[in-house]
Amino acid sequence: MYNVEYTDRLLVEKILEKIPPHIKVVDYLMEVLGISRNAVYRRLRYEKSFSFDEIVKLSSFLRFSLDDIVAAAGEGGHTRLVSAPYTKITTENSVVSLFEHFTVLLKQFENTPDSQFIITADRLHFLSINDEEPLFRFLYYELMYQLREIPVNCPFSEITIPESVHRMSKEFHQRFISISHKEYIIDSNLYLNVVRDIQYFYKKKLILEKELMYMKEHLHTAIKHTQAYMQMGVNDLPLKKSKFYLSGMEVTSNTTYTNC
Repeated sequence: MYNVEYTDRLLVEKILEKIPPHIKVVDYLMEVLGISRNAVYRRLRYEKSFSFDEIVKLSSFLRFSLDDIVAAAGEGGHTRLVSAPYTKITTENSVVSLFEHFTVLLKQFENTPDSQFIITADRLHFLSINDEEPLFRFLYYELMYQLREIPVNCPFSEITIPESVHRMSKEFHQRFISISHKEYIIDSNLYLNVVRDIQYFYKKKLILEKELMYMKEHLHTAIKHTQAYMQMGVNDLPLKKSKFYLSGMEVTSNTTYTNC
């Protein structure tokens, strides 16, 4: 099981290590985090855990990586860090290979019911979208455009998703849905990039008006669901509940943490 106090101790040790000796730790944390002296002491005594936003802020000010904390906790047998970077995809590292990579990661946790996934996201990625959705098709189209796998004047209407991509996407999502405990930490600009990208291709006349309206409709639905989840803090699935957090700090989609 995940030992919160153990990870808190590692975090406090890292903070004490990084703050220069001539600076008073309590005063520094009060100023950086904007919390009271009593609140600082509660965290230093492990009576209350640092929030995610506080950890991100401290890692930025003190220049340490959250991966260091999680990896160190893993050495103590409490937490495993699964590196899941959204690496740049090239012709060699295809979409299918990316789905295969993440599917293999998920297989490791099929028989660990206490596993907890924490996913950070600052933009939409086709890994997070059902392959039947028009947004999935657009993100695939955009990727092929960026990789120059299609002509620069290729319209969106002519893009076809290979069957191999459909197959691996379905397998990945089936395994992902089976994970019981998931937490999403979402940046407030989650949908901003994809909206701008759709507008870009529309202005280049590579997306038709009816295609634009169709994607707009699906975007509105996705945003509505996301807004509802963020307001409730959880989804509405009784057996596969997920928690949702809107980060007050800039979030980067780079790593999936799993607590076992």
